Amino acid sequence: AGSALVGNSGGAAFNEVTITNGGRVISAGTTFGANAGSNNTITVTGQGSVWYMRGILFMGANTGLAAGGFSNRLMISDGAVVTNGLAYVCGNNETNIAPSKFNSVVVTGQGSVWSNMQVTVGRLPGQAFNSVLVAGSGTVYSVNGLNLGTLSAVGAISNSVTITDPGSVWNSSAGTVIVGGTTNNNYNSLTITNGGTFLSGNATVGNLIGANSNNVLVTGNS
Repeated sequence: AGSALVGNSGGAAFNEVTITNGGRVISAGTTFGANAGSNNTITVTGQGSVWYMRGILFMGANTGLAAGGFSNRLMISDGAVVTNGLAYVCGNNETNIAPSKFNSVVVTGQGSVWSNMQVTVGRLPGQAFNSVLVAGSGTVYSVNGLNLGTLSAVGAISNSVTITDPGSVWNSSAGTVIVGGTTNNNYNSLTITNGGTFLSGNATVGNLIGANSNNVLVTGNS
């Protein structure tokens, strides 16, 4: 199978892909909401529904234009499963400017699983207000850890990960979690609340001088 492209050009907006009722998709990887693409949605829902990506998941990617995507959403619910290699909820993995904002992943419902090698939420300049929410007994596996606001010295700010509700789990037990990786990566937050669980091998909050006001909050019988 080849790569899947959803909302993959400047101004591509309000495109939708839905996998339901046990449907299955296999792709090499997925680029989603690229090059100023906005408000595109992928929904994988219901037991037996699966999207298997052999490669990288890019949300809000920049593949050469000045702007990344914004307000794109991946929804995994009601027992569905999505697997991929690395995941970038922010843009691409290149060191160029990709101001991706307000992209989100939601994993909700018992049996719902998002399985990754590693998740990055906010990495490069201008990547802000991107988020992952795990709720309602959803599960995220991130083997090599979580990067939340990392790399750029210009500022990946106000990105967030939230794990909430009994049975909701983020499992990076063999990996490293970094919240606020380098200079000017500020106001990024990890919240574990209301019975949610987060497992990590190692954790760093504010990794270098100038990574300010990053936050980890554990509250409510977590």
